[in-house]
This record gives sequence, C-alpha cells and structure tokens, in this order.
Amino acid sequence: MSLAKSSYDDDIDLAKACLAGENEAATKLQLLYNQRLLGLLISRGATNTEASDLLGDLWGELSVGRIDREGLLHKYHGKCSLYTWLATVATHRLVDLKRRQRFQGNLPNVQDHADQASDFDMLPARTADYSEWALTQLMRDALRKSLQECPPDAYLLLQLVYIHGVMQREAARMFGWHESKVSRTLDQAMADIASRTLRNLRATDPWLEVNWEDFLQLCQSGEDLFTLSPRS
Repeated sequence: MSLAKSSYDDDIDLAKACLAGENEAATKLQLLYNQRLLGLLISRGATNTEASDLLGDLWGELSVGRIDREGLLHKYHGKCSLYTWLATVATHRLVDLKRRQRFQGNLPNVQDHADQASDFDMLPARTADYSEWALTQLMRDALRKSLQECPPDAYLLLQLVYIHGVMQREAARMFGWHESKVSRTLDQAMADIASRTLRNLRATDPWLEVNWEDFLQLCQSGEDLFTLSPRS
C-alpha cells in the first residue's frame, strides 16, 4: 500500500485500519459508502441485482483478497478520496461484467452443442486485473480518438498552454490573434473534447452512463491512466 502525501489522512487511516483486520473499521467503511456506491453503479447502467452483487464481492475483497492476491485496499494510493477510489474500482468491475455478459450472450449453448464444446468454453471469468484494464483501455481509446479529431490549431494551442505553460497572451502573439480568440478557441476545444470523448465511450459501450465529471473523477482516481501519445 504505497500512499502519497495527501489531504486524505482520515481516508488513509481508515484504509490502514481495514487492512489491519479491524472489524469496526471495515463496518464503518461499508456503512459510509455502500448506499452511495449502489446508487452510483445503478446510475452508470447496472441493475439493482448487478450493483448489489458487485458491491458484495467488493466489500469481501478489500481487506482479504482472492487466492494468491492481497486485499484491494493495498492499491489505494491516497491521491483521491477513498470514496472516489472505491467508485472507480466498482466501475471497473461493472464494465468487465457487462462485457462478459455481452460475450457470453454470443456463445452457443454448451449443453446444446456438447460434442462441439472445448476447453475454451469452460474458461473462468477474467481476473480483477483484467477488469481494471478494461475500463482503463476504454477511457484511453475514447480520449485518444477525441484528441485525434481536434483541429490542428486547437490541438497546438492546448499543448502550448496546458502542457508547456505558455501564457495565452504569448500564444496570441505567436498566432497573430487577439487574446480573446485564444481563450474562445481553448474553451471550445475543451468542450468538444468532452463531447467527443463521451460519444466515443457510448459508441463502444452504449449501456455505460457517465458524464464528463464522472470521467474526470475516474481519471483522478487512476494511476498512470493516460500515459499515451494522443496522435501517435
């Protein structure tokens, strides 16, 4: 459990207490967040049953992991609130569940095709590591595609201002524009990126209900989520 110096000391202490096997801490954690997470999962496309089942598994694995795995709370990094981190883990698992459901729905019935069944048909469900990868990859692809669709001028401005720290006044001189045009171009570019990213998410997984604030929250709680070269 590698924890960054952060403003979430109470959350860090609670996570440590859970990992230390303190039953009161585990009970407190579940009482604090179960209903909020249940509502969140349902708002993001889960049924009541799916949300309850996902959370039941999640609570059972926070302190004590599956076979040969440490408890999930060891991965809490303290860079965001514990609720935000739990919401991200739960959303990872929801994405994995929906994708497995879609895949299984396309498989032939094994009993009806017993003579054609193979070992592949009997493979176990994906691991927790895969469920984390699925949402991360979905978000990366959606954002990468959105950035690739940026007009060249807007894309260059975004890099200059937000990556290289160039002042908007300086950028205006470089482009031969009025400073207000730079500001409008940046605002429009950011709005378009948000709109396209959400559109790309829904094109891949139409059931997933997230807004831009949700997307940013998921980014905040992930580590190294967007280590990418958008136009490569």
